Parts: sequence; structure tokens; C-alpha cells
Amino acid sequence: MKKCLFVMLFLLLFNTSSSYAGNIALEQAKEAGVKKCLPAIKSISDFIIENGNHGAHSFWSPKKPDDQLFTSTVERNFSDGKLLTSIAVAPVKTGECAVVYEQVGFYPKSCVAISKETFSKYQYKGELNKEVVILQSTSATVYLMPVEGGCITIKKEIISDGNSLKVTP
Repeated sequence: MKKCLFVMLFLLLFNTSSSYAGNIALEQAKEAGVKKCLPAIKSISDFIIENGNHGAHSFWSPKKPDDQLFTSTVERNFSDGKLLTSIAVAPVKTGECAVVYEQVGFYPKSCVAISKETFSKYQYKGELNKEVVILQSTSATVYLMPVEGGCITIKKEIISDGNSLKVTP
């Protein structure tokens, strides 16, 4: 009986899907019972997937999905690569919805080239410790980590009021 309950709970809490169209994370949030932060989830996930080929794995609080954190990991595929983005959305005391996302990508070029080509509008802020470079825009931070054969990028942005979301391209 306990094993059966565990399997049912796992299936309810963890929802994985892939598709070429639609917005999987948004559909998973709706199915979970999220209402307050649905506009924030729609805005950030629309921004991340850009109507493209993607898959999503989401989870949430089974007891109070509308009052707790909703999180989704989205794989977005392009003809020349992929991005993996972790999205977290939660209601806060002010009645707004806080949003944070971290987007990880790999580029088969040097981090210097990526900083100039992909993140040219970002300002150099220094190094995290020894090798990871920090770039910053008005709202987002990018970390560039050199690895054999290229550069791993991690873009992070925090949005205080996700229901009136404006994200940095």
C-alpha cells in the first residue's frame, strides 16, 4: 500500500513532457492548480521556449500548489544546440509573484568570443573566483565558464513582480 501511494504521489508531483508546440510548463502549472502566478509562469516560459521544440519537467507543492513554489526545468532545442533553463515562480507577501530563472548553454567557442558575440550588451563585472567571468546587464547576470572545447554560459535573472514580467532578451 505504501509503495502504491509513493508511486501515485511521484506521478502527481513530477510531470515530464516534450513537444514541438504549446507551452508545456504552463499546462503543467494549470493542471497542478496554480492560479495566482499563472501569468508569471506564462510570461517567463513563453520567453524561454519562443514557440520552439522543448520539453519540461515540473514539480510543485501537492497540498497548496497556488500558495507555494512552482518550478520547471525546460530543455529548449535549436538546430545548432540546446539550452537548459530552470524556472522558479512563487507568490510573495506583497501579492506579487517572484520569478527566477537560470539558463545554461554550451558554445563551441571561447568565452571571450561568446562575450563579444552573444553578450555584447553586458558589462564586465569581474571574476567569480579564478576562471568564471561575470557579465551584467540592467537586469540579468551571465557567468562564462571556459571548458575544453568551448564555453558554458549561465544566465540568471530575478524578477520581483513576475505577473507584469519584462525579461531581458
